[in-house]
Formats: sequence, structure tokens, C-alpha cells
Amino acid sequence: MAEPDRVQPVVIPYPALIASDSSLPALVQQGFDSSPDSLGLVIVSELPPEFPQLRKRLLHLSNSFASLPAAAREKYAHPGSHYSYGWSHGKEIMNGTPDLLKGSFYNNPSHDLTPGLHDGDEPVANIWPDEPGVDGFEEAFKDLCALMVRIGVLVAAACDQLVDKTASAKSVEQLVKESHSSKARLLHYVRPRRLLSRA
Repeated sequence: MAEPDRVQPVVIPYPALIASDSSLPALVQQGFDSSPDSLGLVIVSELPPEFPQLRKRLLHLSNSFASLPAAAREKYAHPGSHYSYGWSHGKEIMNGTPDLLKGSFYNNPSHDLTPGLHDGDEPVANIWPDEPGVDGFEEAFKDLCALMVRIGVLVAAACDQLVDKTASAKSVEQLVKESHSSKARLLHYVRPRRLLSRA
């Protein structure tokens, strides 16, 4: 029995976003509409030349942070936000057990202080590590995220070509650009230790 055809993600080249290419409305609609052939996402290809170095720098620092002693890492956890700021490891529950195979570092990529969701809520500040061996972590995180947010704004501008202009006082581009509640998640996958067996 033949396998059904897999739905392929929509790929939008970065230069097409920059140029507001005429192909964008059809690609955006294909990526985000409600048809069975839509995955609800798009992939942006041909990223700017600075992307690989920004990514590499942050991933190296992520590994350095994850290699710190557990007590040092836990100083940057934030239980008050349900671990949605700073470091989080073993807090997610998968199939009834803590997920120990990955750690996450969360922050707002655009603002160091995020207003509370409800009136009277305290604002939450980004949390940055200050440990030997991870110098430049904040700068690396912000630099990579700034590029990702810029790309998100371009995708949002492409979405505006398909949105009913009377549905909101602001465009999708404005909503993304002005948002104070964006969240960036840096993932570090933990290499499981090999099980030792005795003969």
C-alpha cells in the first residue's frame, strides 16, 4: 500500500521578503490557510550572510551555559513566571515524568522588561547569566533574536496583503513589530548517558 503524499512546508526566500515579491501572497496563503495542504507555517530560506555566525556564537555559549554546575544554572531559573523566563530544565512533564533531555533558556527578544499580562501584575525582566565562561551570552542572544524578529516582521508584512484591513486598527506587521510579549526559546539538548551493564 502506497504511503500518502506528505504535505511539504512552504519555503519563502528571504530576498523575496525584502523585495515584497509578487509571489508572496500566494505563498503566505498556502502556508497559513485552513486547507488540508497547509502546515500553518512557512520556512524562510536564503537567510542573510550574518545568520550562520550569529547562530554558531549563541549555540556555543548555550553549550557552555549548560555545562555549568546545576547549582549555577538554577540561579537563572524563574519559578514566578512558571519557568518561562531564564533557565528551565526538568520542569516540563512528558508522559508523566520530567523531561530531562533538554534545557531551555527563555527571554523576550525585543524588550528587557515585559509588562504583566493582567492589570496589577508585576512586569518581568529578562534574566541573563553572569558566570565565567559564558561572557557575551546576552549580546549573542539579542543579536540573533533581533535578526529573527526582523524576519518575522517581514513575514507579517506579507500576511497583511491577505488580511481584512477593517478587522484590526493595526496591521499584522505593526502588531509583530510593536509587541511587548514576544518570547524566544533557546534549546539545549542533553546527551543521555550510556547505560552501563555488568557481565
